[in-house]
This record gives sequence, C-alpha cells and structure tokens, in this order.
Amino acid sequence: ELYGQYALALVVPQLLFLLTDLGITQGIIKFTAALRVKGETNHAAKIIKYGLMLRALAGIAIFITSYAFADLFASVFLKRPDLAFYIRIASTGVVFQVIFSTAGSAFIGLDKTEYNALALNIQAIAKGIISITLVLLGFSVAGAIMGVVASYIVAASASAFLLFLMIREKQSTENSHSLRDDLKILMHYGTPLYLSLLLAGFIPIYQNIILAIFATDADIGNYKAATNFVTLITVVTIPITAILL
Repeated sequence: ELYGQYALALVVPQLLFLLTDLGITQGIIKFTAALRVKGETNHAAKIIKYGLMLRALAGIAIFITSYAFADLFASVFLKRPDLAFYIRIASTGVVFQVIFSTAGSAFIGLDKTEYNALALNIQAIAKGIISITLVLLGFSVAGAIMGVVASYIVAASASAFLLFLMIREKQSTENSHSLRDDLKILMHYGTPLYLSLLLAGFIPIYQNIILAIFATDADIGNYKAATNFVTLITVVTIPITAILL
C-alpha cells in the first residue's frame, strides 16, 4: 500500500518533467557531436550552455507549478488529496533532474560517455542508499521520495561540475552565433522528436492516472513492483540508442 502511494506521488512531477525537454536534449547530442567533429568547440560549448539555461528555466517554472498546485493535482488526477505533501517533496527534484539529464546529453555529444555512465551510477547509488536509509529510519513514503530528490541533487551537482570543467576551456570571447539563433536551431531539430517522446512518455503516466481512479494503493504497489523487472530490458536498449546517436 505504501509503495503504491510512493508510485502515485511521483506521477505528477514525472508528467510535468516531460514538458521541460522541448527536444533540447536530443538537439544537444546532435549538434554538440557535429560541431565537435568540425572543430567548432566554442560553438558546441555555447549550444550546451544555452540548452541547459533554457531547460533550467523550464524546470523552475514546472517546479513552481507543481508545488503551488499540488493539492489540486492530488485531488483531481490522483483522487488522493493526502498525497499533496508527497507531490511537493517530489517536485523539488525537477530542476535537478533537468540539469542531470541535460548534462548527460552533453556528455554523449562530447563523446564522454564514461562521464554519463558515472553520473548515472552516482544517481542510482545515492538513490538506493539514501532512500533505504530514510525508510529504515521511519520516514516511510516521505523518506523514499526524499531519497529520489536527494539522488538527483547529488548527481546533478557532480554532472554540472564535470561539465563545467569540460567546456570552460572551450569557450572564447568570440560569439558569432546569438542565443536566439542557437535556440532556434535546437528547437527546429528537436521539436518533431519531442512530440513523439511526449506522447510515448505520457502514455504510462496516463495509465497511472487511470489506475489511481480505479485501483487501490495496494494493487498499484503490487503492479508497480512487478513492472520494475520489465525495466531490466532497458539495460540493453538504452545504451544502443545512445551509441546510435
């Protein structure tokens, strides 16, 4: 039952997180890799910086929305007003999740996949240790969610630090490309991809919303625990997708 509440509390922040991508992560991978091959490292660094800035702004807006309207989301979407507190906790991690995912795209584009792997491992290990520790200390659902948020804070901080070290020497005072031009390039390339990813990402979240209406917390918890094993398939598919990019 508690695991079901944990799964439902993450639904709204995950849904809103989809709105922060805007196709920028895919654009960063594509153009950073292309510019790196051409030797235009300064322009690649600016693409990363502008993309990260835009996504961070979107993440802040989403965090404010999720935090302010948590009671409404819990009542309307989840039919569980008591989950509003958990939604507010989960929403604090959106901005850091944005930074974490954007930095990961930059690492792939810069051909530093080992840094992306390191960041993913940091996030996973932090989540496991902090969530389990807080649950064992008696914080229950709130502790598990705080562990998720804390893991993104740790991973985002490490990723941002590594990314800063990588691109600081690649930047120069010359700027033949404006912020508007670079964002236009990113959006033009990423929008078609974003629309498809938005639909693909929305479907499982919509499924969770339907489950929230018709199923009990215990049933949802059992279902989510079982589907965790399906995610093992992504161990094979995600690296192949990244390499193809």
